[in-house]
Amino acid sequence: MPHIEAGRRRSILVVSRSPLPVPCELLREIILGYLADSFLELALETDVKRNWDPLSSLLHTSYHVRGTTQDLLDPILGKPDMKCESSRTGIVYLDVLLALRCLKLRLFSPTDRPLRDMVLVPEFSSKTFPTARYDSPFLWHAWSIVANSWIKLAIERLALGDASDVYDLHWADISFLRDQARLSTETESIPRSLKKAIFGPMMAHIHLSYLLFERTATVYLICKISNGLIVHLWHVPNGNTEKQACIDVTVEMVEQRCKSLSPFMDAAAGFVSHQAAIHQAHLDSAEFREAWQHLQGQADLPEDDMVNRLCCCLKERLLAILSLEQRAQLQT
Repeated sequence: MPHIEAGRRRSILVVSRSPLPVPCELLREIILGYLADSFLELALETDVKRNWDPLSSLLHTSYHVRGTTQDLLDPILGKPDMKCESSRTGIVYLDVLLALRCLKLRLFSPTDRPLRDMVLVPEFSSKTFPTARYDSPFLWHAWSIVANSWIKLAIERLALGDASDVYDLHWADISFLRDQARLSTETESIPRSLKKAIFGPMMAHIHLSYLLFERTATVYLICKISNGLIVHLWHVPNGNTEKQACIDVTVEMVEQRCKSLSPFMDAAAGFVSHQAAIHQAHLDSAEFREAWQHLQGQADLPEDDMVNRLCCCLKERLLAILSLEQRAQLQT
């Protein structure tokens, strides 16, 4: 509390610094939780008309809140290189927001440009992306999430037959951004608490999006095998030596495809359900219903028939990558 010390000629107001209303450790956890929610929402936002700054309230408040926020922001936003004119956290943050907004404007603004010609990887030029001078873990994660969001929206709006083509064309871009996001946090300069709170949910979302794309592509593959190869094999005599070899190659190809999904399923597990429903448009485009009927096998043949065994294997793999709701619908 302020008090007055009486002097010979004048009174001097002495103000004692009040302690924080909450412990420093608790204040850090509160701010960290707010940053985690804000940065994820900032990356997921696809409305280019919404231009918001979630950190103004933290950077323009008390000395302790601002100082704690800046300490957390440095490893999240990254630091500028020696050629940068300014190294203040506020300037870095504003440049990061600008770089993220530039990419969103390029991808989500209405355009007549063909979807196949879109470039998902940011163009690192000093005019459009001043943060090319920064090594920003948040920016790499945000760019990856934005690219995945664009792919998802683009595929849903496309004609059914073109959906997988667009994903295949941009696969290199989204893989590059995903790898850069992962590599950006493989440093001891970022505390473990920040990796878990800030980048854990963001990387989980990246893995979930990538996993959904790969699961969808696997559905296309299995349906193509079911509607083509399976139908053909029914008419090939069992004594044919090439029949078993063809089945073995097919099983190995599908097994390798499904095995490649495991790391992403493990990385995404624990945050939200990693078995999000595959879009119905993709199932229709892949002729899923017809494929599922073919995978029921031939009732007049023994269960150990080589083609029936192949059908059973493909059916198990197909069920494993569908959502719980989609599995339940097939069993009703």
